[in-house]
Amino acid sequence: MTETGFDTIDQYIATQPANIQTILQKVRECIAHAAPGASEAIRYRLPTFILGRSLVHFGAFKEVTAR
Repeated sequence: MTETGFDTIDQYIATQPANIQTILQKVRECIAHAAPGASEAIRYRLPTFILGRSLVHFGAFKEVTAR
C-alpha cells in the first residue's frame, strides 16, 4: 500500500468490514464477467476496471449524502 492509497483492488477490499468485502467482491466479479478483457487498477483511490480507458470505478463509503 502506498501513502496515498492502495496498489491493488485486493488491498482496497481487505480494508473494508467483512460484510462489505463480500459485496465488493460480488461487484468485482460481475464487472469482470461483463468485461472479460478489462484490467484492474486503482484510480482516484478507487477500484477501477480499464478497457482502453477507465470503464468503471466502484467502492464503499461510510456516508452518502444527497445534494
